Amino acid sequence: GVNCFLPECYCASTKIPGDLPREQTPQFIMLTFDDALYESMWTGLAEDLLVPEAASRDATGCAPRMTWYLTAMNTDFSLIEQVYARGNEVASHTTTHDNPTHFTVEEWTNEVASLRNYTELLTTGVRRDRILGHRAPWLQYSDNMFTSLYEDGWLYDSSVVERHDTGMSSVDLERKIGEWQWPYTMDWGLENACQYPEEQCPKNAYPGFWEVPMTVNVDHRGTGFASEMDPAFDGETLQTLFRDNFENRYNGNRGPMGIFLHGTWLTKSRIKETNEFMSWAAEHHGVIFATPLQIIEWMRDPKPIAETLQMPYMQCPEPPAPSASESVCDGWDDNGDGAIDEGLVNSCSYAKGTLRTCAACTLHYPEP
Repeated sequence: GVNCFLPECYCASTKIPGDLPREQTPQFIMLTFDDALYESMWTGLAEDLLVPEAASRDATGCAPRMTWYLTAMNTDFSLIEQVYARGNEVASHTTTHDNPTHFTVEEWTNEVASLRNYTELLTTGVRRDRILGHRAPWLQYSDNMFTSLYEDGWLYDSSVVERHDTGMSSVDLERKIGEWQWPYTMDWGLENACQYPEEQCPKNAYPGFWEVPMTVNVDHRGTGFASEMDPAFDGETLQTLFRDNFENRYNGNRGPMGIFLHGTWLTKSRIKETNEFMSWAAEHHGVIFATPLQIIEWMRDPKPIAETLQMPYMQCPEPPAPSASESVCDGWDDNGDGAIDEGLVNSCSYAKGTLRTCAACTLHYPEP
């Protein structure tokens, strides 16, 4: 673009931001979850990716930072305290997860604004002004969605799929070298192949609003099969998929890698493979398990790996100093007895459902 300069504008490109040499460019890996966060996907599954001391430490020395695109319905808000306290990003996936294909701008605004409001009301730690990102249910985006987010001051969307065979990204499957699209601002509108009917595909520009594309993971075993969410593999096949896709980015232009999941995908064996992959990836120089917020922060002022690790937005969250009692609900085991926030969580019942929260029960069950 003629007048497109960081930090406010970045054209869609496979070029490394800041013209950094590849060896000096961090390799970001985004691990994201869509939909509600609930007890049965957390305990013994998702928590094993980021809570235990065994969690992989990346170049920052921190446990992985992940991103949770939440629906308010069916979410256990007391668990969000734990996620957020550990430096994870909390973002919007709407309040209800209704099919948004025909949403008006106003309906979009109600859905995402109420998700923000309820998350602030029902947690002690998450402020609405830190909920800046969004992913559309069923990835059904439109101009109405972008208009709503843009006018309401959101920072980014991450609903758009970027494939290696239809977009600007490309992969040499044999040599495991890829050129993947980096996040960009929508000053010239959507810069990806739109997979929807013409009338649904966005036509407008949204200057300064970021798109963080969901770059696919490609099966290198000759089929070129690509999955943007929930790879339908397990065991060694899953491990191979993860490692091949890491290598084609790490050896290529270091475009961010994404592992985009739903809670329903998680099993003990897939958690084991994911943890094993993350430990393996973390042994490579400059690998950071990052959130889109962190990646955008870096892209606004790209720095070599060594300088990146010094930046305030890359520092590890610190647990509070141990105390004799579990007196505050903060997502940590404050008194060292092995339980988190015990005795501080409220169960709230409504005609439409129940929820758990460290805050006071709201008058109504979350709805737009």
